[in-house]
Amino acid sequence: MTMRAVPTRADTDKGTLVRRLLRYAAQVMSFNRAYLDSGFYTTDSVRALESTGTEFIIQAPDKGRKIKVLQRLAVAKESEVEAVPHGLGGITNEKHWLFTVKSQKRSRLRQGEPDDPTDDWIIFYTTIPLDDDDVDPLKLATDFRNRWGVETSYRKLKHDFLAQSGSPRLATRMFYFKFAILMYNMWTVANVLGAEERSCSD
Repeated sequence: MTMRAVPTRADTDKGTLVRRLLRYAAQVMSFNRAYLDSGFYTTDSVRALESTGTEFIIQAPDKGRKIKVLQRLAVAKESEVEAVPHGLGGITNEKHWLFTVKSQKRSRLRQGEPDDPTDDWIIFYTTIPLDDDDVDPLKLATDFRNRWGVETSYRKLKHDFLAQSGSPRLATRMFYFKFAILMYNMWTVANVLGAEERSCSD
């Protein structure tokens, strides 16, 4: 379900946005971990997350020398996962990590072998201590994959619930979008309740 929608622009400060969303989320639920896409792979976002004590996993973009070296190392060693301490921007790397795992989804969607073997390896950035024996990076990657359901949800919302509007007014477009969210959330709750009723009757 979508709990909050905030209009943004290309120059919106990601750190401020993250703080706003975390502040609101803390009012309506309890949580201790955030999952973010590569658009939030910024120093401002990371500092905002750290300021609230929220551990996080961010999907990192497939670029940068250190990231490419890590991907090539994983390919060369034919390992399931590779990790290295890494600080984004000017952030200390003592408690931050980059890790890479092979993306089964990318492999399935592509026909044949990739032009570059590293194309199948996805990169994550996290504050979760990967040097802890109790932490399994593969499990973390699996947990993050559950977050990809957000994209599926928004495709459903856009194509099935969002009315078309050509209005130039932001307030009008936001009304349509937030109304679509309300309808989608109601549909989701109805599906959950319906599934529970069917389960009880069985």
